[in-house]
Amino acid sequence: MLKKENVKLEIIEEYKKGATFSDIGRKYGIAATSISRFIKGEYYSKWWEANPELYIEIQSLLNIVSDEVTTVVSPKKKGLDRLTVVNSFLNGERNYAALARQHSSTESTVRRFILGDTHASWWEEHGDLRKQVDDALKQFKPNGSPILHRDTLAEIVTIYERSNGTITRAALGEMFGVSPSTIGSFLKRETHRDWWENEYKPIASGKLEDPYANIEHAVANRFILTSAQNNTFVHEKFLKSLEVAADHLGAEIFVGTFSYNRNGFQNLGKGEADWFDERIVKYIRDEPVKLADGLIWCGELNVLPTAVNPLSGFQTYAGGGSGIIPHTKMQMESYPTIDPYEFRFMYTTGAVTQRNYIEKTAGQKASFHHIFGALLVEVDDDGDWFVRQISADTETGEFQDLDTIYTPDGIIENCRVEGINWGDIHADVIDEGAKYASFSDTNPHNMLDVLKPKYQFIHDVFDMGRRNHHNRRDFHHMFELYHKKLDNVEGEVAVTANVLAEMGRDFSQLVVVNSNHDRALQRWLNEACYRSDFTNSVYFLRLQLEVYKAIERGDKDFSIFEYAIKEKLPSEGIDIKFLKLDESFVICGNGTNGIECGMHGDLGANGARGSVGGFRRIGHRLNVGHSHSCRIMDGVYQAGTLSKLKLSYNKGPSSWSHSNIITYPNGKRTIITIKNGKWRLPNNPTE
Repeated sequence: MLKKENVKLEIIEEYKKGATFSDIGRKYGIAATSISRFIKGEYYSKWWEANPELYIEIQSLLNIVSDEVTTVVSPKKKGLDRLTVVNSFLNGERNYAALARQHSSTESTVRRFILGDTHASWWEEHGDLRKQVDDALKQFKPNGSPILHRDTLAEIVTIYERSNGTITRAALGEMFGVSPSTIGSFLKRETHRDWWENEYKPIASGKLEDPYANIEHAVANRFILTSAQNNTFVHEKFLKSLEVAADHLGAEIFVGTFSYNRNGFQNLGKGEADWFDERIVKYIRDEPVKLADGLIWCGELNVLPTAVNPLSGFQTYAGGGSGIIPHTKMQMESYPTIDPYEFRFMYTTGAVTQRNYIEKTAGQKASFHHIFGALLVEVDDDGDWFVRQISADTETGEFQDLDTIYTPDGIIENCRVEGINWGDIHADVIDEGAKYASFSDTNPHNMLDVLKPKYQFIHDVFDMGRRNHHNRRDFHHMFELYHKKLDNVEGEVAVTANVLAEMGRDFSQLVVVNSNHDRALQRWLNEACYRSDFTNSVYFLRLQLEVYKAIERGDKDFSIFEYAIKEKLPSEGIDIKFLKLDESFVICGNGTNGIECGMHGDLGANGARGSVGGFRRIGHRLNVGHSHSCRIMDGVYQAGTLSKLKLSYNKGPSSWSHSNIITYPNGKRTIITIKNGKWRLPNNPTE
């Protein structure tokens, strides 16, 4: 495809807009390396010579040519500055293509020169340089592979060996932001040979037992978990706030450490050479600890703060349970379990130390995603555990947990929250335990009445299971609904309206987010046939008439779902706002500074399916639902569900959970997961 003129120009425009080589490659079905070499001028040199202004613009973006360049110099027409090329090579540049670009030559010319195939007389005059180059060639294979930092190499090997070779090259590549082929070449020892020869320390011993066989078992019922970087000062105000919270809650503080940029180079070991702020030394726990059944503190892990996806590759690290990894990012992933009520998550913590990164691409991106944060873990007498995210204000170090604000000087109690994004409701199949913990008026200590949110965001409140388009042709399923008298759509609308009424409070506005299951009512009217559905034919025609009337009067904002629900509400005066499709609802700020809560999560960019991976590219903080599997990634929080965890359409292992998003007035958020009708460790025995 690169041969086509229009494709070249389109690729250049994509690159100018900030797309990566990989993104462009996927869009056009071309290898990312080919895109890279074309953009860098290594491919189609005659085409670039015919487009000099475009060449200068692109090379300026790559920082390869200076602003003073006014013409494209054909590499083949310029002589090779041999001494400068050799010095660059000996100073660490092992990439022939990069050397060629730097010295206005071609890759083959540079390679043949470095290997000694050309300029024999010159090499004879510089015999000592020839020897140095030959020594360097023995240590490296300069085949164009990226040169990785020492600590990155060590961590790749550590993770690969710890997985006993089961982790894929693709997973490692995603974790460290390089291609799978780069990982494969390194693990085959085809690249970075000096590191393998001089710095790699192979494991010289082994053991048969599981690394967690003799793990320490914690005895406390509350823990505050965070991370810290070597040679970096703590955020003093945040640490004081954590200590205030620990004293108030009776919690133990754990700090997991990681090494980065030690004395100008990176060192993976957690040894005596690493310095840590004396304020946190007493809290350091760099070993695994079992906090509760099914939950492990992975303090032994040392994941670089520059890891793009720090949880990648650790899906099974805690076995069949959940794990917490010390890291500067705040992330959370849900993983499938065979028992749908045995939830399994992996978390990262945020950090208590200040930002301290190398001013290069990886470090600068990591600095942007650095969270002054921690996790609060609670374990009740039944062994059920609950994890909440803590995010501090950068300036003050203060943070809110539930209805309490912790500051360096004390606590402020009885503070309400800004909003709750409930897990998808699915009123007709709601889980009674999840409902009891969340908003049931039979529980005085439910989440809603304790936290008193200004807004409640409600996703998929309707299930439409009684006439879902997925099941309408499943006659066995339809007969089962008929036999159980659960095939009446009007009855399901009434059930849904009653659940909304139960959620109503004077202090809180209900916001019903436009969701795919809610829209299924309109789809039913548009696709189904009332003639053979005697149970629903009258109700079908009554709703259909309202739709036709709205079309006739030109009311494009009419929602048949909103109409049907309001018709069935048991009482008036309930403050409910029904959002239209693509209608925005931002809290805790304006525009991109706030948190968008008007997206359900089923619809992605440009008509694609919605996903957290896609939403993170929007560059806007989002609270979404839809997947039933809670997740946190780069500013996107996804709730779970409040429905029963085993329904007719989620066959096999499931990652669903009863999880709600809590948003505080300062824009910080947490995800709370309900277990066995409980959502936290009670503050007193009467709860």
